[in-house]
Amino acid sequence: MEELKFRGRKREGRHRDTWDPFQLNPIGAEKEEKRRCFELFQHLVAAFVGIMVLSSAVISKGSLLVLSTLSSPTSTRTPKERQYYMLMLVCSLVVPNLLVFLKSLWKCAFKNFVPPNMRTMGIVCGIECLVSLGTSILVLVVMPQFDVLTNLFISGGVCMLSSVLQIAFRLQRENWKIIFPICSLMLVLTGYCLLGADYYVRVTSFVSLQENDCYWYVGIAVFSSFLVSLTWWENPVQASNNMQEMLTELDTFRDFVFVISSLLRVVVIAAVYLI
Repeated sequence: MEELKFRGRKREGRHRDTWDPFQLNPIGAEKEEKRRCFELFQHLVAAFVGIMVLSSAVISKGSLLVLSTLSSPTSTRTPKERQYYMLMLVCSLVVPNLLVFLKSLWKCAFKNFVPPNMRTMGIVCGIECLVSLGTSILVLVVMPQFDVLTNLFISGGVCMLSSVLQIAFRLQRENWKIIFPICSLMLVLTGYCLLGADYYVRVTSFVSLQENDCYWYVGIAVFSSFLVSLTWWENPVQASNNMQEMLTELDTFRDFVFVISSLLRVVVIAAVYLI
C-alpha cells in the first residue's frame, strides 16, 4: 500500500514538472540533452582527427615529392646539395622503421614471450624485405629520375597486388562490388601504359634533358610498385582458409616479428642506398 502511494506522489510530481503527462522520460530530459552534446562532441573530434590525418598525408607526400625533385640529377642544385637531399630521403624511410622497432621492443619487454614459429616468421620477414626493397628502389632510384607529376602518379599506383588478390579471393560480400577492384586494376595498368607511351613520345620528339634510359626506369617503377603493394598482403589473405592458421599463430608473436622485420627493412634500405 505504501508503495502504491509513493508511486502516486511520484506520478503527480512528474505531471507538475511538465505540461504533457505522457511525455517520454521528462525527468531524464537533462540526461538526454547531455547525450546529444556528447554525440556532437564526438562528431567534432572525429572531423578534427580526419582533417589532421588528411593534412598529414598531404604534407608527407608533398615533402617526399619535393625531396625527390631536389635530389634529381637534372636538378640545378650542386652535387653536395643533391647528396644531402638524398640522405634526407633515406632518413624518411629509416625513421619510421626505427620507431616501429622501439615500439615493438617495448611491447616485447612487458609481455609474455611466445617462441615464434620459424617458418611463419621467415615468410613474414621475407615479405617485409620485399616491401622494403620496392620502397627503397622507388624512392631512392626511380623517383629522382622523373618529374613531380610522374612521381605523384607513381606514388598513387601502388595497389596492383591488393586489387588482384581482392579479385582472386572475391572479398566483396555482394558480387556486383567486385567491379571496384577490377576498375582499380584496369586504371593502374592503363596509367602505366600511358606512362610508357609518354616517355616514348618524349624520346622520339627529342625533348631536352630526356635520355634513352628512361624506359629502364619506367620498368623498374612498375616492378617496385608491385613490390610495395605487398604491404597489404595480410588483408586479402585472411579470406583464405589455408592461411587462417598461420595468421592466428602470427598474432601470438607479432611484436617479436616486427622487431626483426623492422631491422631487416633498415638493412635493405641501407643496401639500396649504398649500391
